[in-house]
Order: sequence, then structure tokens, then C-alpha cells
Amino acid sequence: MIHALHGNLGSPRDWDALGLPELRAVDLWGWQERFPGLSLEEFGRRFADEVAASDSEPVLLGYSLGGRLALQALAARFDLWKAAILVSTHPGLTDDGKKAARRESDRAWARRARELPWSEFLQRWNGQGVLAGQPVPAGQEKLEERREEIARAFDSWSLGRQEAMEANLADIDLPVLVVAGERDEKFASLSERFRALGKEVEMAVIPGCGHRLPMESPERLGALVRDWLAR
Repeated sequence: MIHALHGNLGSPRDWDALGLPELRAVDLWGWQERFPGLSLEEFGRRFADEVAASDSEPVLLGYSLGGRLALQALAARFDLWKAAILVSTHPGLTDDGKKAARRESDRAWARRARELPWSEFLQRWNGQGVLAGQPVPAGQEKLEERREEIARAFDSWSLGRQEAMEANLADIDLPVLVVAGERDEKFASLSERFRALGKEVEMAVIPGCGHRLPMESPERLGALVRDWLAR
């Protein structure tokens, strides 16, 4: 089964249009509701243990924030997973100053998620450079009822709290597909760092697309994942 982790300000519905068989779409906000302030590392351990209890041949799929959480699950139980697909995923900052700045930035986003009118918060979030002009995940406006869980995630799952994961996962022995959009130059460049994970890493760039691949080009992304898994 494919265990799929959505991105920030997303939901399990974000995977519907990919047409992937045997897919379990995980609700990340439910994890923050059950375990308030859950750290990146603890999510990885708990999630991997949960999957191990019910699936003997799991495949991991993560997009953006979900991709970073997928890295934690890989690090926690790298022997568990049969394959992994990382879409628009940041491997982690390497500079301590940039990490501190990102933690502060994400704390500010957490305050906005709690305090701003929801429509204004979404407008600010979706207007950022990497997201500007991209398709918006369906149902974002309905996430207002999850604003506390989303705020917690900004802080406890901040990129500034993540280690550079390619060092923790060097030479893992499983197939990994790393996907980025051609117009998402930052993440297309960052994805090259995943080559350090070993000889079974395959890189793919989807032409004409930006960061939000599951929303912008679900058919092409779904076909890419299906074809890769078949091989």
C-alpha cells in the first residue's frame, strides 16, 4: 500500500486526482491533534511503527511538508519501507543561522494561523514566491477548523528544526524516486542532494510545472509514480 503525506495547508484529498491504486491518504492535522507539538523525529518513529503494525510491504509518498515528514519515517525504520517517492521535498538546511531564521519565520506563521482572519491568512500563504500563481489545494478554506493543529505544525515541524537528512539516510538500500517541477528551480536544485541516498535513487523533473505538483499536474505525477513502481 502507498502511504501518502500531504503538504502544508493541504489535506488527504490532495491525492485524489492522481489515480493511484491502494493509496492511504494520511491526515497530518490529525497527528497534531492527537499528539500536540509532536516533533519531526517523534512523528517519524510513531508513524513508521503504526504502518509496520498493519502493512508488510509499505510504500512511502510525501509532498513538500509531507516529504520532509516522510524522510523522518525513512530514518526511523529504513528497513520497513519497500520504496519511497519524495515530491518537492527539502532535504534540510545546513546553516545554523538559516535554521534559526526559519524557526522564527515559522513561529510568525503559527501566530498568523491562530490570529488572522482565515481568508487573509490563506491569501498571505498562497502569495509566497514558491507558491504564487500555483493551484490552491481544494478545501483550504475549510481548514479553518484545524487552525490550531496547523499552527502547531508550523512550529514543531519547522524546516528550521530538521537535520540535513541526506546524511542520516546515506546509502539506504531501497528504491527512491525524487520529483520536482521544472519551474520550481529552488527545489529542482535541492533535489540533487538526494543523490547521496544511494545508487537506487532516480530523479525526475516534470516539464512546465512549479512546486504544487499534486494540484498542478496530478495526471502526469500519478502516471510517473505508477510507471516507476511498476518497474
